[in-house]
Amino acid sequence: MNGRMVHVRSLSPDDEAAWTALAARAAEPNPLYEPNCLVPAARHQTFGDEIHVVFAEENGRIYGCMPIRQLHRWRSFPYPFVVTQVRRMIYCGTPLVDPERSDEAVAVMLDALRADRRLTRGRVLVVQELTQGGPVDAAVTAAVAGRHLPLVRYESWERGIVNRRDDGNYEGQQSRRDRKELARCRRRLTDALGTEPQLVDRSADPAAIEEFIALEAAGYKSETDVAVATVPGESAYLREMCARFAADGRLRVFCLEAGGQTLAMQLVLTAGVGRFAVKVSYDEQFAKYAPGVLLHFAVMEACLGADDAEWIDTCSSPRFEVLLRIYPDRRRITSYFVPLGRNPIDRLAVKGFMALQPLHKKLHDQLSRRQAVAGARHRHPSSGMPEEPEPIDGGAAPATSDRRMATVSRRA
Repeated sequence: MNGRMVHVRSLSPDDEAAWTALAARAAEPNPLYEPNCLVPAARHQTFGDEIHVVFAEENGRIYGCMPIRQLHRWRSFPYPFVVTQVRRMIYCGTPLVDPERSDEAVAVMLDALRADRRLTRGRVLVVQELTQGGPVDAAVTAAVAGRHLPLVRYESWERGIVNRRDDGNYEGQQSRRDRKELARCRRRLTDALGTEPQLVDRSADPAAIEEFIALEAAGYKSETDVAVATVPGESAYLREMCARFAADGRLRVFCLEAGGQTLAMQLVLTAGVGRFAVKVSYDEQFAKYAPGVLLHFAVMEACLGADDAEWIDTCSSPRFEVLLRIYPDRRRITSYFVPLGRNPIDRLAVKGFMALQPLHKKLHDQLSRRQAVAGARHRHPSSGMPEEPEPIDGGAAPATSDRRMATVSRRA
């Protein structure tokens, strides 16, 4: 098996087909590391020309794929890093590997990165947002240990997910108080709009993506530069990504509607038995009725009750308390530093980052709180909607306010 590094903008049709085939049989599904996502990202995002993939292949068959970018500064820390975060939003970062040869594939990709290491390029690998304890995490750990390199975990946290339940009762997992609040929100929406809120599947409607972009742009996310419409190339990327997944029958666009109004929208990608809730937005004029929370539960019932889905991943960042309340199950996410050589300076750089991490977190949280306050001016605190994960450009997404998001929704 050989390793090969490919510029995504120069990807050949044969490579794309082999990459797509790998994604279909991957040990852990991740649609955000498939060609359907990364080819549009490379084409439209401002840093798209930096996106490469490392393949582990043999006789035209790809057994492993790890997207990468080479950076000289990461999270404000100056050093030659190679990172697996190749999009503005991270969401999920588990590389695609063939389950039959996962250890070998990860080892080959690691060796390819080590061979590409230079004095001013790619000295420390940053592997972000793996599913901790999963088969790919195990393969990474084994490959690093087999080369006698250090593996430094710099973060680990729990993400809210939901697994299929035989009884299909997903609201039943909530507290009695929260169930009563959800019922009250439905009644008040019905009274205000004249019809009961209903889940509408608009997956086959191309106009739904344009409506989503406009809905998101009209809200507080525009004030914090998280909305796709505020970032050059991001809207075009989202349109093409959704079109590609829709062409494969793997895009679900769910809307909560009542009285001819779209109250909230969610974009869900299908990969194997998993569903990835990658984008969500809502109409802020109805925020006091918690349309986002209502949509989450409706999507659970639709995805886990009507098709072959076994779980839904919220694709969220740490500390989203509202999602940890709504989604009863957990998936632990972890990220690593891997110095790609034995030079002690590389290890000192990792130690330096770890030593500065508390200060970085403090500054990050301060900025997040300021952005959250700015966003709060444009939303009702009962919206119950998650923010977006941390942007790739080193900025910060709004942090969830523990005080405002302590319940599924506040009483108006």
